[in-house]
Amino acid sequence: MKKQKKHRFYIWDYIWWLGETFNEVASPKMNPINEGLLLSLYPLEAVTPLMMLPALFVRNNPEWMPLFIIAWIAIFFGAMSLINRHYKTRRGIAVKRHYAWHNFSQLRTLLMFLLPIAILLLEMFLADKFVF
Repeated sequence: MKKQKKHRFYIWDYIWWLGETFNEVASPKMNPINEGLLLSLYPLEAVTPLMMLPALFVRNNPEWMPLFIIAWIAIFFGAMSLINRHYKTRRGIAVKRHYAWHNFSQLRTLLMFLLPIAILLLEMFLADKFVF
């Protein structure tokens, strides 16, 4: 008999499950929130303070702005692709099975989607107020 692999479940798995379930419950054509987008907003929010340092350089040298924007987009889509690749394997099945008994709330998913956006806006406001 094959030994089953024990999985540990983290907050990232729960956020992915919320996005996946929301994508299944809501109409996929009208749904702007999918599992990759919902989860990739959190690493983007975590990298934002680190990206403020190059922003100071770009402010003084505007010719570097396109490179800065391309780097920002690459980080975002790189995170999305790594997340989608990670959860397309057995990990996604294990997470779905683990959270199958949890109650799903569309409001909770919406709040988990808006939380990193609100934190990003707060970071931008504070950076504009105190850094620049």
